[in-house]
Amino acid sequence: MTRGLTGAAALLLVAAGAAAQVDSTARRDTLRRDSTAATPADTTPRDTTARDTLPRYLPVLPQAVPAGPLPRGTRYTFNADSLVLSNVQTLSDLLAHIPGVYVARGGIYGAGEIVFSGGRGAAGLEVYWDGVPYLPLGRDSVFLDPARIPLAPLERIDVIVLPASLRVYLVTLRQRSTETASQVGVATGEVKTANYRGAFLHRWRSGLGLSLVADYNNNDGIEGSSSTAFNSVDLWLKAEYVPSARFGASYQTLSSRWHRSEGHLTANWHPQRRDGILRVFAAARDDGVGLRAQATLATTSVSLDTAAPDRHLSLGALEVANDWSRAHIGLAIRKLDEARPWQFAGSGAWSPFPGLTLAGDARHSVYSRGRSGNRAHLAAGLILPAGLSLHGDLAWAHDLQAPVDSTDGGQRTVDASGAVRWDRDCPRSVRADRVPPAHHGDRQLHRRALEPDPAHPLLHRARRATAPAGPAALRLVLRSVGAQRKRLRAAVSCALLAHVLFEILARVSERDLRLARRAGI
Repeated sequence: MTRGLTGAAALLLVAAGAAAQVDSTARRDTLRRDSTAATPADTTPRDTTARDTLPRYLPVLPQAVPAGPLPRGTRYTFNADSLVLSNVQTLSDLLAHIPGVYVARGGIYGAGEIVFSGGRGAAGLEVYWDGVPYLPLGRDSVFLDPARIPLAPLERIDVIVLPASLRVYLVTLRQRSTETASQVGVATGEVKTANYRGAFLHRWRSGLGLSLVADYNNNDGIEGSSSTAFNSVDLWLKAEYVPSARFGASYQTLSSRWHRSEGHLTANWHPQRRDGILRVFAAARDDGVGLRAQATLATTSVSLDTAAPDRHLSLGALEVANDWSRAHIGLAIRKLDEARPWQFAGSGAWSPFPGLTLAGDARHSVYSRGRSGNRAHLAAGLILPAGLSLHGDLAWAHDLQAPVDSTDGGQRTVDASGAVRWDRDCPRSVRADRVPPAHHGDRQLHRRALEPDPAHPLLHRARRATAPAGPAALRLVLRSVGAQRKRLRAAVSCALLAHVLFEILARVSERDLRLARRAGI
């Protein structure tokens, strides 16, 4: 037992000695704690670069103008620069620049200005506002007074010249850029004439757009005459959503109010007209060709006219068109007022090879009291060497002149015209969204330009181009006048464009044709 206790004691002494030994080579750890063990707050500076503010050019609604190709010399196009540099105040002033057009003015600005073309009188004028027929209402319910149509909201005016009538297509402002466009204008003239105009247009990248134009005109009139004091106020507002070139919609409203003061020869006149147009379109392609459809709903009302009761109209239209590089075909169905319940129209154009263009259109109208009317028009153009070109038109109609007149039973007319045109080659700018006219006549492919449009109506700058060398060209128009159409009247006017136009227009009634056939002529 003593031996066992001695062994246990020895083991305890060995363990204690081992525990008392210390490693003399060990040193204290002086390193700092790993700062990456716990993730602190991110101290990296934030990106202060602003979002992209460069303007973008967005698609817009198609222009409601006749599609090409059309024979050279058939279409007159006026853009915003033309309206400014031509010093026009009314639509009648603009139409007076077309050879063969005469404007019968009842006085200074504010009086009636009736347009005559081809010996047809006021019945020879058709006006379309963004593709919708601009119908006469109020005391002017028979024929239209172009002087009362505002020009402030317009960016383009196309005039199609037929043998004995004019078709005027008005295109409203279409903001393409996301950069805001604005305009403020002040003008004064004789008889204390004053004009104040303001415009604001903006588009968002989503395709939404808002446009507003206000225009005020005033003059003090001429004492003792029929031109009394007159003022007009035009307000135009448009909201649109065009996310792509294949689909879009817009709604616009136009309010026009006129006031002519009472005088010795005139009565107090202060009517008001309101127009609203809703347009929706869809296209198969985004380059202006291919199948395209459009639906239009419009309302028109006239009130506060002391000579006529208040009137309200609702209109609707459905249009389908297909465009190729050298051809076009279109169909339209319109429902107008009670005097013109239905209209069915078709148009087509074809350029089989460069230099030759064929075009035509036809329309069937259904009127009140069981009446109906038909119109047809054919045109052909040929481009010759040395800048020469030929074009001819033939128009036939058995239609009413004033549908609201219940006694109008229709009239048969056959009108023909021919023209020889010479264009001198000169430098001209070619925009990316247009096809040169030498290949497609007046055809314009509505491609969406990706660069700034220098012809934007609110971004134009007054400029004077260097006059080309050589004398100014002349236009000579020979038009038949008189009841028997036996005399010819010549009108010569200087033109800034370098070309010469010889045109002979003739209007032959159906009765004269029958007499000629009987006489063997």
